[in-house]
Amino acid sequence: MKTIITSQDGARAQAVRDALLAADSTLRCELLVAGEPVPLCALLVQVAPAPTASAASAPLPGTALRWAVTTSSDPAMEGQGFDLVIAWPTTQDELARHLAQARATLRARRGLAQRSVLDQALARVVELASESIEVVDPSIRLLYANPAFEQVTGWAMEDAVGFTTGELFRAGTHDPAYYAGIGATLRAGGIWRGPLVARRRDGVLSFQEATLAPVTDEAGKTIAFVAIKRDAERDMVAQSAGASSGTRLQTMIEDAADAFLVHDALGHIVDANTRACRMLGCTRAELLAGRRVQEFVPAEDASRMAQVFNTLSPGDPQTLETRFLPIGGDALPVDLRVGVFSFGGERFVLTLARDISERVALEAALRKRSEELSGSLHTLQATQRELVEREKHAALGTLVAGVAHDINTPLGVTLTALSLAQEQLQALRSTLDDPRPSRQSVRARMADLEESFNISLQNARRAAGLIADFKKIAVDQASEVLRNIELVAYVRSVAANFGPALRRARVDVDVSGDPIELMTRPGAIAQVITNLLQNALVHAFEEDDAHRRIRIECAHDDRRVHVRVADNGKGMGPEVAARIFDPFFTTRMGSGGSGLGMTIVHNLIVEALQGAVSIRTAPGEGLEVSFSLPRHPARATAGDPHIAPPARSVTT
Repeated sequence: MKTIITSQDGARAQAVRDALLAADSTLRCELLVAGEPVPLCALLVQVAPAPTASAASAPLPGTALRWAVTTSSDPAMEGQGFDLVIAWPTTQDELARHLAQARATLRARRGLAQRSVLDQALARVVELASESIEVVDPSIRLLYANPAFEQVTGWAMEDAVGFTTGELFRAGTHDPAYYAGIGATLRAGGIWRGPLVARRRDGVLSFQEATLAPVTDEAGKTIAFVAIKRDAERDMVAQSAGASSGTRLQTMIEDAADAFLVHDALGHIVDANTRACRMLGCTRAELLAGRRVQEFVPAEDASRMAQVFNTLSPGDPQTLETRFLPIGGDALPVDLRVGVFSFGGERFVLTLARDISERVALEAALRKRSEELSGSLHTLQATQRELVEREKHAALGTLVAGVAHDINTPLGVTLTALSLAQEQLQALRSTLDDPRPSRQSVRARMADLEESFNISLQNARRAAGLIADFKKIAVDQASEVLRNIELVAYVRSVAANFGPALRRARVDVDVSGDPIELMTRPGAIAQVITNLLQNALVHAFEEDDAHRRIRIECAHDDRRVHVRVADNGKGMGPEVAARIFDPFFTTRMGSGGSGLGMTIVHNLIVEALQGAVSIRTAPGEGLEVSFSLPRHPARATAGDPHIAPPARSVTT
């Protein structure tokens, strides 16, 4: 605004100028004194930049108001386009009134609301604001709060007015120095912005973003403080879920099956949900009255928890397992998920506790069941070892029966020959007692006696050989000592000891191959050949099969020996072949089959002899079992073969 004053009295014009400036400092005044006295002084108030000297005496473009100040009543003035004619002299108060009227007129002409309208509009804005707006006096006692105040703090304004903000909201989570810094900023006339942790009326912590500023009078003295507070938690929910309040998150936390605890690094609880109160056997008020998380866990876990609380890093939560010791209740096993966050310059720990009683009970039941199964497994393994030994003894028994049958024949012949020799000896004695014995008779008796002795010696030697072979194989089967053998001859001796059973079953066995020197465990090989022959006798042939044959072929290369045992029996389908090495699998259950014969074959070849085994079969095409052994096996200690589902190679 610009004021132009012309007057014949320069001193009086200056007084008018000073009065105008005192009434409204926004006026820019320029004093022009006429060169000669004039009876009229005109005052022009214009909204425009300061005019240049050449244009100072003329109305400026954009003039909004034109006032006239006169020393005499001149009705003609009102007809010259002036907005107001002021009789001079006048008072300063009157000028101030005219200036206020001028400002209102100017605002109206420029489309600006009057002060009363603005005040009412601003009051309405405060009422509708979603942020809590509070006005407190210099002693921090609440003077006024808008409706959002109750949503953010839980306090109705009529209940809270007259109390200090410390009495209403202070949660005790901020260090006193934090509040001291806020006060220093405000006392210096500055505006403070930052996070605040306050406690709502219901005791729940409220995380807020606040703006605080002082209100001063004309002399610059602080007469009040205004605070604008925004619920950060509510805004976070609004951003993530599109909601306008934190009710949903609060409801989720309150209804959660897990316990939520907010505490500082020392464990002092500052907030807890309903589930946490139940698990700890306390009300929320009791938990927030200085209780620490460590009070509710065993002493041996408390120090460990305190160390974890102090070493947590943002974004790196940790998991702990402990027991809650609720007041008046039984110990409760819990799984804790612990993370750290900062708010208002303070470090808080969020602990989520989950009741794992059911899991612990299941783990205990599982351990008990595992122990029971372990005991059953040991019993089963002992039974399996016993069955394996029985199977070995059964195979050995088969050898014994065959050897006994084979030995009976030479022993019978020997006994008959010796009986005949005894008779011939008596006859010879009688002949020699004759006073005139016949030379021819003596020679005849001697010839018969010699023949009997030869027959006896031959059959005795045969029996001794059978016994020696049996003894060697029997000892080998009871021993796991490595020694050199000639493989083909050894296999023939095993097949020979099995001869009576083969003859009864009308099965021809043919062993072929060049001599092969082999360092091995002969007992294991004898057991393998015996079991394969026994398996063929039990399973390979039908009752009406006329030509039953088993071929055992031995071959070798520089590193390994290869043995193939094949029959011309009925063979088997793929479903049976796939399980041939499985423990206790047999197609003759109840007919004398134990289901362990082929399992022992596999385990002896793979474990004791360090070899590999495979089969080839098809219905009507017999069964071929092939295994290969190292010519110089690595030194190993062979024990009883384990009965377990073995790896195998099956070709059908």
